[in-house]
Amino acid sequence: RPDFLQSERGMAEVPDVTLELLHGEIVRSLKELDGGNGVEQKLSRMGFRVGQSWIERLTKDRVRFKDELDVVKYICKEFWMSLFNKQIDNVRTNHQGV
Repeated sequence: RPDFLQSERGMAEVPDVTLELLHGEIVRSLKELDGGNGVEQKLSRMGFRVGQSWIERLTKDRVRFKDELDVVKYICKEFWMSLFNKQIDNVRTNHQGV
């Protein structure tokens, strides 16, 4: 693989512009196929499926979460890094265990 596709963690990455072009083409295709009817709902369902698959893939070899706090910690530390390649900026709690 070319060097520009390697991340710090050794995983292959796609330049942001590629994903932006793909997203634009998906939106355009959905609008063209259905005449613009229900595009937002279809994109939402598609995003949900992609997110669900992604988190399942990332957590398949991990022990089960004990409680909601473990889930929030995982999302803020590992999942966020896998999405944005940077640490989360700001997290607040309601001081009720979550």
